Amino acid sequence: MTAAEISTESAIFDAALRVFSRKGKDGARMQEIADEAGINKAMLHYYFRNKDSLYEAVFAHVIGRFFSEIDRAMLPGRPFVESMEGMIHVYMDMHAAQPEVARLWVQENLNGAPVARSLIERHRNADHPFGPHRLLARIREAADAGEIRAVDPVHLMMTVLGMTVMTFIATPTLSVFDPSLRIDSAAMIDARKRHIVEVLTHGITI
Repeated sequence: MTAAEISTESAIFDAALRVFSRKGKDGARMQEIADEAGINKAMLHYYFRNKDSLYEAVFAHVIGRFFSEIDRAMLPGRPFVESMEGMIHVYMDMHAAQPEVARLWVQENLNGAPVARSLIERHRNADHPFGPHRLLARIREAADAGEIRAVDPVHLMMTVLGMTVMTFIATPTLSVFDPSLRIDSAAMIDARKRHIVEVLTHGITI
């Protein structure tokens, strides 16, 4: 691809992410995505023949970036708690930079998560575990080695996701109790990171 084509595709991904996160796949329209990207609908169809292929491409792009960060944090040789803390920091920073991703996850799961499940299944069948599969394996290894309590890996992963992703879903509601709670506040995000790490560390260490 040329530099211009890469730039156009990037603009389409960003626009589609914003529209899909607001409307879900079913509610989104290709014309709206084209308008958001600043291109005409014919050009959008040149890159992606239909809405389904665009949605899957956007989701694969998002999942690939986020899973890569999980993968880097879970590299062997580091204490599990240290790896988990690094993963939480990076994961929170990525969501803070692009809060549409959390809304996209919500929309996808409300629809039964067919695309997310398919992509994750593909990674599970790979020769080398990737993303959440690496995280689950690392949790089991840490428990077997006595680094952490014997916890259910899937429940721990769900807890991590709940504490991180829900920050960007629930903050607008919870700010009624504390107006300083804003997802665009670096101080709030840093405080949230510290709280999550502290709670999880006390919960899983022996």
